[in-house]
Amino acid sequence: MYLLKTSYINITNSVDLQDIGWWAWNKTSGAKISLRAPLYRPIKDTYRDFGGRKLKATVIENWPYWVLRYPGDGRVEPTSGIDYNVLSTLGKKFNFTFEVSLTPDKLWGGVLKDGRVTGMVGAVHRFEVHLAINELTITAPREKAVDFTIPYFLESTTVISPAPTKILSPKSVLEPFKAEVWLLLSLLTLAMGPTVKLFIWMRKYFLNENTEKDLSLNDLTFGMFKPMVVQGCMILPLTWCLRCIFVSWFVFNTYVFALYSGVLTSVLSVPSYEKPIDSLYDLLDAIRHRGTKMLTVCGSNNEYLFSMTTQKVYVDIWALFDYSIGCVKSWDEGVDKVITGNYAYINSHMGGQVRANLRGKRKFHFAKNEYNAHGYAIACPNGSPYREAFDDVLIWLMSTGLIQKFSNDELLKAQRPDVIDSESPEPFTVLQLQAGFYLLIAGWMIATGMFIVEKLFHKIVQKK
Repeated sequence: MYLLKTSYINITNSVDLQDIGWWAWNKTSGAKISLRAPLYRPIKDTYRDFGGRKLKATVIENWPYWVLRYPGDGRVEPTSGIDYNVLSTLGKKFNFTFEVSLTPDKLWGGVLKDGRVTGMVGAVHRFEVHLAINELTITAPREKAVDFTIPYFLESTTVISPAPTKILSPKSVLEPFKAEVWLLLSLLTLAMGPTVKLFIWMRKYFLNENTEKDLSLNDLTFGMFKPMVVQGCMILPLTWCLRCIFVSWFVFNTYVFALYSGVLTSVLSVPSYEKPIDSLYDLLDAIRHRGTKMLTVCGSNNEYLFSMTTQKVYVDIWALFDYSIGCVKSWDEGVDKVITGNYAYINSHMGGQVRANLRGKRKFHFAKNEYNAHGYAIACPNGSPYREAFDDVLIWLMSTGLIQKFSNDELLKAQRPDVIDSESPEPFTVLQLQAGFYLLIAGWMIATGMFIVEKLFHKIVQKK
């Protein structure tokens, strides 16, 4: 008789043997076997129950995926987060507990050119931990060092920049009309005085009537200018032909003034904004012409993407990247930097959204065109026997909507009521009225120049 045993990993994470039955043989009855469990089981079935083992996971302080606290003695305790809930659910399904630890470099990590593997990926690669789960993107170099589960969370990358500022142009008083409209109105205003004078001359020459004999060309020109600036006209035409000209001119000016005042009010009360960064091409333009500095987390998938891809826009942006300024150590540092100056921060949409909500989302602008759709997965050591078992539960988590629930729960924690814009237009400020002041000052300067010319002309006349 032989006792049959099979190997397993016990609760202390050591290899041990357990009895599963016996096998016996004699000459009369031959061979007999008794098994309480299969001698060989599929790997996925073997790891349906970890028997209460404690697995080691490496993470990074990275809300909303992990929120950690540090009770002392070098210990790290997770409290909440999307990936915390994912790993907790896996633990309940497979009967294991877990402890988390930080890597010394606190990076996501990857394979360097010299063959070294850094960060969380390196810890898994060296079998220092059983898994890494923390917004970990699947990339080709990482897949050479570790095995990934199926992606359980899909999202894209965005560019976060300061909210566009208002543009208050000193030319706002001229913006209601195009340049050709202003030119046409100026010519019409100048032409109205001579036009009225022409009709007066025609009546005198052809009809021998001189009813408006006291009206000079100067009086007529300034008189026709007054309706343009909504002033009363003191000229009283005595003939019907001139009355028709005056009425049509007054109606025309009323129409023009109504259009101008309406558009000017909207221009001043709803000012334009500077061009936002809505794509990688906008980012490249902002770096080149507006002095914008790009930010990204060191050792992240975003750094790898820009440094390794051959697509032209990525190459051009990376060529202008300044490591001393743009390389930040955490997601929070990048978001905080955006508020302080002319920076554009490359980040995943989810991570950027929750951090912007906490700081006031109106302070930030998220690019409309996102890029680099990618998936987050759990990194396991190469040849890991429990990876396939994890896949089944991760599919279940996604199909039941639990992953989305975990995400929504973290987003709710980041909700912050922002100030709601008033329905009524904002009151005008001095900056919005600056164009009017510029015109007034220009008028004073022109008047001063005319006075100097008149003074010189007066001196010349006196000498003669």
